[in-house]
Amino acid sequence: MIKHMKRLVLIAFLFSALLFYACHSDHSGQTSVRTVVSTYPDGSPQKVYIASKDAPQTKQTEIQYYPSGQKKMEGLLVKGQRQGVWKSYYENGMLWSEGEFLNDQRHGFARMFYPGGQKKMTGVYHHGQRAGEWKWWSPEGDSISEEEALLIP
Repeated sequence: MIKHMKRLVLIAFLFSALLFYACHSDHSGQTSVRTVVSTYPDGSPQKVYIASKDAPQTKQTEIQYYPSGQKKMEGLLVKGQRQGVWKSYYENGMLWSEGEFLNDQRHGFARMFYPGGQKKMTGVYHHGQRAGEWKWWSPEGDSISEEEALLIP
């Protein structure tokens, strides 16, 4: 009986350790720290930072949420500045926009989508300034002017 209880305790301990590791590790095996930066009045998270335990102030992912709990925006912060690809979402979970940042400035591709997922706009930024050709589409997929596109909700 005691031998059986010891086995159950050992199994419970190993399961708990495995669960803890799975919940607190990113895909590279590094342990991460989740910090709730701001909350809604009901206590649900509004903004969360996820950082490597080794460098929590240097490189972290920022995730913002709608009051419903649905993800609103996500991207990488390096030393407090936006870097790499940032994504924004409609409250229905569909991608609203995605674009690249370099040192907290838009730099690289930019894309916007309608709530149903259809492409709305593509363009490029170069150090915070629009560059090259920008294209806009209607929800039906027809090429339209920027002025027309901005009138569509």
